[in-house]
Amino acid sequence: MRTEERLFTEGYREMKLKAVSGIIMILLLVSMLTLAFNIQLARASQPVTIVYVHPSINYATLGQTFSINVNIANVTDLWGFELKLGYDTTILDIVQVSIPPFLNEPTWLIKNEIREDEGWYFLAIVAWGPEVPSKNGSGTLVMLTFEVTGIGSCILDVYGTMLVTKEGELIDHVVEDGYFEFTLREHDIAVSLDAPGHLMPGDSALLNATVFNSGLNNETDVELRLLINESVVDSVVIDFLQTNSSHSLSYDWTPPVVEATYNVTAYALPVPNEDFTLNNMKSAEVPVSYVIRVPFHYPTIQEAIDAANPRDTILVSAGTYCESLTIHKSLTLVGEESSTTIISKFDEAIRVTANNVDIRNFAIQNASRIGILVGWGIKHTTITGNRITNNDGAGIALYETSCNTVVGNIVSNNRDYGIVSDLSNNNTVVGNIVSNNEDRGIYLSESYNNTISGNTVTNNRRYGIHSFWSDNNTIIGNTVLYNEGKGITLDWSSYNTVEDNMISDNTDAGVYLYGYFMKDYVVQRLCRNNTIVGNTVLNNQIGIYASYTENNVIYHNSFINNTDQVSLSSSSDIWDNGYEGNYWSDYAGTDSDGDGIGDNPYIINEDNRDRYPLMNPYIHVDLNDDGAVNICDVILMAVAYGSYPGHPRWNLTADINKDLIVNILDAITIARNFGKTI
Repeated sequence: MRTEERLFTEGYREMKLKAVSGIIMILLLVSMLTLAFNIQLARASQPVTIVYVHPSINYATLGQTFSINVNIANVTDLWGFELKLGYDTTILDIVQVSIPPFLNEPTWLIKNEIREDEGWYFLAIVAWGPEVPSKNGSGTLVMLTFEVTGIGSCILDVYGTMLVTKEGELIDHVVEDGYFEFTLREHDIAVSLDAPGHLMPGDSALLNATVFNSGLNNETDVELRLLINESVVDSVVIDFLQTNSSHSLSYDWTPPVVEATYNVTAYALPVPNEDFTLNNMKSAEVPVSYVIRVPFHYPTIQEAIDAANPRDTILVSAGTYCESLTIHKSLTLVGEESSTTIISKFDEAIRVTANNVDIRNFAIQNASRIGILVGWGIKHTTITGNRITNNDGAGIALYETSCNTVVGNIVSNNRDYGIVSDLSNNNTVVGNIVSNNEDRGIYLSESYNNTISGNTVTNNRRYGIHSFWSDNNTIIGNTVLYNEGKGITLDWSSYNTVEDNMISDNTDAGVYLYGYFMKDYVVQRLCRNNTIVGNTVLNNQIGIYASYTENNVIYHNSFINNTDQVSLSSSSDIWDNGYEGNYWSDYAGTDSDGDGIGDNPYIINEDNRDRYPLMNPYIHVDLNDDGAVNICDVILMAVAYGSYPGHPRWNLTADINKDLIVNILDAITIARNFGKTI
């Protein structure tokens, strides 16, 4: 090496070492002073509860691991907690989580989740059972191990913390974040690997292996190898690899024409005096199987459909496809991502004319008629995870069809209905976001035995959910808010169940029942024998409206702060289940024996009265209605934990206190009632 080059390299190395050391010392000093100050507060006469990262400063090099604790100091009466820890996923991966027993046992681990795509870890735990004592003192809440995958530094950010007592009260506390700083070594090379996630037999792929010199010294004769199933398929020797530089090796790979999974490995031989070599190798498992790719195999989606065999899978890359599709064989059609794989500007964007079709992850927009049309005897279509917007007709239409599933779609801003079922039976519409459609959100017309569950239906014109001449349907666990008209409507519909829905802030009636029909000059009441149970009806113009109805059973609902709680016309319905009725926020009666039921009936009119009005809003803790608060309810709560209206795991039933988020407060209610029979 020339003298000036050597002097430059040594000076550069010394400068980096001094800079990094200085930064670390400053951060360490600030963190220690801050933590010492807060701990001093915690020891004062009025102690402060602290949640903090220990060690506060952490350092490691590429491919190395390090561990931290999230600790708590000086807590009193802790019965449950939740926390998030944010980090930079471009430089760190969580590889191990350990949760020590800090709370008094037994406990319920509600959430223990790593989200690499969003850069956070989420933990929630609560004591399990009313007999478990609260926790006082200090200790470790969770231990996390990270692997360094990139060069840089980041805050280990503790946020979203909730500390809760047995009574459901929040505990005041402060938080202290941690910090990670990349460590430079004298000799350190690391590899990365770019390999496909999937291949079709007979296809080729370009494998890219890269070696990076992250050490402080230049290196010579660096050997990089590329292996498939432990056999070297290509290699290169780099004569000179300068510090902070890289070299790549590319290999055009065509696997055998058989379905299999192949191990692809990039490996750099250790350089002299390299004392850390775990980052010298990276591997990937590459499955090779038969799927059709658009536009790689076929330029249009319809060409791929026409060429496919029954039960094939078609994967469509991101892009805009100006096509009107007819799916005329059983297959799975999958978009790369629902916001970037777009089908636009034709008649019906997608028409399904075959059984057993699965449509996922598309943006379907600007059709001159319907977004997705399934009809005329077709069965077993699944429509999942699509964004269906701005179509001139309905977003999704089911016509004379049965046994289909519509789940987890966003259906909005369509000029007609969001989702319509016409002359269609035994379908499931679950977990969709249906908003801002010009007519109805979800519409059942002459349809039977359908389940409408867990949908978020907001800001639609005229109706949120509308059942017209439709019987024996179940409308359960939906969130129906801010519609410019009625919330849930049963027109000439009987034997339906409307249960555990949140119906709030609609400009007309929250629940609307109508049954007037004239036959042979005799008035018929064709809205009857429905069950309206466990709903929260809040802040609507009218809580519940009924006209020409009979024998509908209405109980365990909470009618809260509606402008008019109830409005009836020519109706005779049942307002309790024989021992419990509904909660009415304007009920002025007393409860002399403290049994939670008012001493006097809630009078609606001479033909309708709630004989057993509840003194408090109805709380539904038996989530699956099996008569007991048990592990089944715990599982339902755990699945929905952290969700809110519009979230893919949103479950209104699990939102016990109806504050539109499933969190530690709902979990504590389950834990407090665990083991009880209902």
